[in-house]
Parts: sequence; structure tokens; C-alpha cells
Amino acid sequence: MLGKLIKNDYINRMKTIFLIYAAVIADSVGILIVRQWLELDTLPQMLANFLGLTLGVMMIAFFISIPVVFFISFVDYQKRFFKDQGYLTHTLPVKTSSLLGARLINDIVLIVSIAIVYPLCGCIIAKDFSVYGNIYDLVTSFVLDDMGIADKAGFALAVFLFLAIMLVSTVLVQWHFNAAYALGHMHAERRRLLSVVYYALLYIIYEAFASIVMVVLDYAGVANLSEDASTIGVVNISFGIVLALQVLSIAVTFIITKTVCQKRLNLE
Repeated sequence: MLGKLIKNDYINRMKTIFLIYAAVIADSVGILIVRQWLELDTLPQMLANFLGLTLGVMMIAFFISIPVVFFISFVDYQKRFFKDQGYLTHTLPVKTSSLLGARLINDIVLIVSIAIVYPLCGCIIAKDFSVYGNIYDLVTSFVLDDMGIADKAGFALAVFLFLAIMLVSTVLVQWHFNAAYALGHMHAERRRLLSVVYYALLYIIYEAFASIVMVVLDYAGVANLSEDASTIGVVNISFGIVLALQVLSIAVTFIITKTVCQKRLNLE
């Protein structure tokens, strides 16, 4: 059943997003072609001005596509769970946890796909695929140079945890929003305003809880987080704690969303 729900969520949301990806890649190729034309010395001034304007429009379209992808995901979530379509969604003979689980899996697919597509488009525009090497060098500099790690196996684990934190943190932002929007719909009026309030409260609670956990673990000597991170063990423990807190927070927001949808939901 979960597989069918994932497929249904893909059809309703991800299929449109992947079409946007195709358009963004085509736009990137077009930007590269226009940039090369503008480098020609024999180009007439009128044509150069037109191409310059075209390039600007294409660049704007490229950057606008990123929030558009997230907006499409939000609209789909709103329509399927909280508007008229929500009456059908919540009367399906499947568990709410399965519906939300399918959404969570596709959220992860969404974030991974964004992390692949947009750097690829950047490489196409720049006509330089060294960006992936530059990202690796940046992570290496952050983990290896600044923290003095020499163990290659430990370093590989640290890089993996670092990238996982980047991925999971984006999913966490989405599910903070999902939970806040659901909490706002416990009320009959001012749902969206209350959703903003709930989002702020969830964010504050998460940050406060994470800070308390870090301080307690540091005080207990589980990880010497306040000292110079000169060993791979300290770095990986620190990254592991952050990742665990993020996963725990996603689980909490998942449970909050599920509970509201099952028991206290007021559809628009």
C-alpha cells in the first residue's frame, strides 16, 4: 500500500516538479548559448542588447524556479490534506501515518533531486563541472583543515554526516512547516495566522532543546564540545548528535501532523 501511496504522491506533485527540472536544464543550456553569443566581437549592437535582455530574463527564471518548486510542494500539501480534497484524503481506507509516510519519502526525494539538479545546471551555465570538486574541497576545508582531522576513514564518516545534516535540515524545515500548518487547522478561525505562530514556537522549542542537550552532554563529558575539536571522534560525535536531534525533531513533527489530521482537523 505504501508503494501505491508514494506513486500517487509522485503523480500529484513530483511529476510536475520533474517537468520544471527539465525546463530548468533547458534554460541553463540556453543561458550558456546566449553567453557564448555575447562573447562574439562581430555581434551587432542591437542584437547584443536583445540577447543581453534575454539572458537577464533567463537568469531570473532560473532563480525563481527554486522557490516555485517548494511552492508547488506546499500547494499540493494544502490541497490534499486541508482543502476540499482533504475530505477524500482523510476518508481513504489507509492509515494517516501511511499517507504522511509517503509524503515524507517524496520530500527526501525532492531535496536530493534539488541538490543534484541545480549544481548540475550551475555547471552547465559556467561550462565548468569542477563545482562538485569545489564543494568537496569546501567540505574538506571545513572538516579537515579547521578541525585537524587526519584519519581518512573517520574523515569519510565526518563528510557523510555533514552532508546528511544538510539534507535532513532541509527536510526538517519542511516538516516544521507541515506540523505548524496542521496545528493551525485545529482552530476554526485564523488558521494561517496561527500556523505562523505555531511555526515560530516549534522552531524556538527545537533550538532550545538542541542547545540544552548539547550543554548537558558537554557537561557530562560525553563529548568535549567546548574544547578544540582535534580528534575525529569528537567531530563525528558532534555531527552524530546534531543529526540525531534533527531526525528526532522530524519524528516529533510527523507525529504532531498525524495526530492533528486524525483527531482535531478543521478543513478549509
